[in-house]
Amino acid sequence: MKQVRSVIEIVVLTACFSFPSISQTLIITGKISDAATGEAIPFANVYVPGKFIGTSSDINGYYKLEVKVKTDSLAASSLGYSTVAKKISPEIFQTINFELLSESIGLKEVVVSAGEPPEVIFFRRIVRAKSRNNPHRYRTFQYESYNKYQIDFDNVTPKDLDKNILLKGFEFLKDYIDTLSEKGKSTLPVFLVEQISDDYEQTEPKRVVER
Repeated sequence: MKQVRSVIEIVVLTACFSFPSISQTLIITGKISDAATGEAIPFANVYVPGKFIGTSSDINGYYKLEVKVKTDSLAASSLGYSTVAKKISPEIFQTINFELLSESIGLKEVVVSAGEPPEVIFFRRIVRAKSRNNPHRYRTFQYESYNKYQIDFDNVTPKDLDKNILLKGFEFLKDYIDTLSEKGKSTLPVFLVEQISDDYEQTEPKRVVER
């Protein structure tokens, strides 16, 4: 019985001495502000270094963090500011304010130069492939041909048509006057022929057939 009692006493004493070593939950509150202006820094990071424990400050720069792990420091950081770390006291309720110093972020010089327009690049490729795509390299080839023949009167205005006695009764010609021609000149088409044909050519011996 004495041995059992001794074992129980040892267990009780061990438990009593073990309780003080259990880490307590620390409730830490404070404010994150700019060291130069004193303005609050919203959405700043407050965390325990080396641990996945942290929180963010609210819109007014205030934060509240419960720390349940053994640690001796707390850190605060925000984009554009230097990180600051402070010691934690053993008190359960404590206030730790952070004043962060702004840091300049140096950006490397970026040089943007204009390249060739896409249409120029495309045209260069066409020119390079011209000899390879030359149809006369082949003995026979076929292609579709489109031809347009047009005769216009230049610098014709609706007033000119009204003054011309020979054009009486042809007022509908006013609807065909083109005022979008080159250099702002107006033109009146009077003759137009369009032709589409299938052409067949043979190089040796030379022969062309149009249908």
